[in-house]
Amino acid sequence: MAADYRRWRPPVERAVAWLVQHGNRRLRYRGTINNNTWLHTRAAALYLRRLINLGLTHTGGRWRLVRPPHSEQGLPGLRPDSPSPRSS
Repeated sequence: MAADYRRWRPPVERAVAWLVQHGNRRLRYRGTINNNTWLHTRAAALYLRRLINLGLTHTGGRWRLVRPPHSEQGLPGLRPDSPSPRSS
C-alpha cells in the first residue's frame, strides 16, 4: 500500500498544481452547477494544452499526435507549461 501511495502521489499532486495555478485556488461562482462547469472547462483546457505540447496537430480534417524527434530520446522539454509548438 505504501508503494502505491509513493507511485501515485506525485502525478496527482502535479495535476492538482496545474489546476490551481494562476489564482485558481478559490471557487469563482455561487452554486455547484456553475463551479462544476468551470472546473470541467479548466481541466479540458489544461488537457488540450498538454496534448498540443505533446504534438497534437490537425491536418487533412484529422487530429494526429505527432511526437517530436527529441521526445523519443527521453530528453526534457515536454512539460505542460512549456510554450506551444505553434506559438513560435
